[in-house]
Amino acid sequence: MFRIIKALIGVIFLLFGNLIFSEADKATLFSRLKFHDLTNNTLVFRIPFEFAIPEGYVVTSDTTDKNINLVLHKSDLVRVNQNGGIVEPKIFEFPFYAVQASRRFAFLENEKFSVEKGAQDFDSDHELKYDMKRIDQSKMPVLTMESREPDGQKVRLLLISPNYGTWVFDLQFFDSPRHAEFSTLFWHKIIMILKGQDASAPNISAPRSLIEPQFPDSASYPNDVYDLNTYLWKPMPVPKKLPEIGRTTEAELNILAAEQSITNRLTFLKPIVWPEGKKQFSFDKVITYYIERDYRQDEGSNPPRYSIVGHWEYEVFLLRGKVIAFNLLHFGDDPKNFYTPDKRTLKHMIHKFEIRDLKARYLEQRSELFKKAHSKK
Repeated sequence: MFRIIKALIGVIFLLFGNLIFSEADKATLFSRLKFHDLTNNTLVFRIPFEFAIPEGYVVTSDTTDKNINLVLHKSDLVRVNQNGGIVEPKIFEFPFYAVQASRRFAFLENEKFSVEKGAQDFDSDHELKYDMKRIDQSKMPVLTMESREPDGQKVRLLLISPNYGTWVFDLQFFDSPRHAEFSTLFWHKIIMILKGQDASAPNISAPRSLIEPQFPDSASYPNDVYDLNTYLWKPMPVPKKLPEIGRTTEAELNILAAEQSITNRLTFLKPIVWPEGKKQFSFDKVITYYIERDYRQDEGSNPPRYSIVGHWEYEVFLLRGKVIAFNLLHFGDDPKNFYTPDKRTLKHMIHKFEIRDLKARYLEQRSELFKKAHSKK
């Protein structure tokens, strides 16, 4: 009987012990990541250090700025995609860090970072909020900063001066309240590997992933374009023929304007009521296009150089499959050189359309994670 009970306990431990201890076991498995793999060669300066990446983590770039690279857990990449590609620490399950070139904390001529005591630009508030320690390596100035706030998410910073003017390499580490011990271990591993004190960690190439926003009902709206990287934008000429209000259908719009030049196509589950002066109109879809910019050759340049002297904004609003409004605006040397459906002047457009406002409305309708993260409690 005792053997049976013991065997059952062993089976239970085997089945459920993994659930209890697998995270702790995996958390101790770290690899070393080279600087160029971490940054994807987006930074002009070079740093001779390696960085920690735990098993189950990937490297990606922030869609809002390709110069910001993130090391995050695979499951949190899924959360970011479900959050419309927006990186918000409050939606994360596990700790993560982001790196970028920055002048937020400059390195000054007196060999101090701007936040250090005795620096020319020292901010006394930082002394109250952070514990700081210089850990210079390989003749490069390195500073660690750890926040003291008892409430909220603990933030840790690692600053490196790459001897590139006042520029600083800025690593911002976000603890996870749910995984406090792992967060501390992860941070210490970053410091140890940077110092070259963990040679046992294998060196790997970055498992790089893309942020690709996905929503539970994406399959129902396969043509929606929520977020398209700017390097994929394909410009179209200024349209010679414009849509007719109340008549042009979406299918006809695809003939009038190049579909490959669409930068956003957002379908709303519930029509959006948009203010327009003292009136308002409703729409359930908005499409934005990328139009060729205006260039001018710089005088006397050899080889020839060109400057942008004007750009266009083209936005079309639809309701139940038909165009109900659009803006075709030109911004350049002459502020009067623009077009709108009713020939208004730009100063009369009190409620100018902003894609970021509609993206937030879109996420509220399409992403439960976004809605939950931004709900007022």
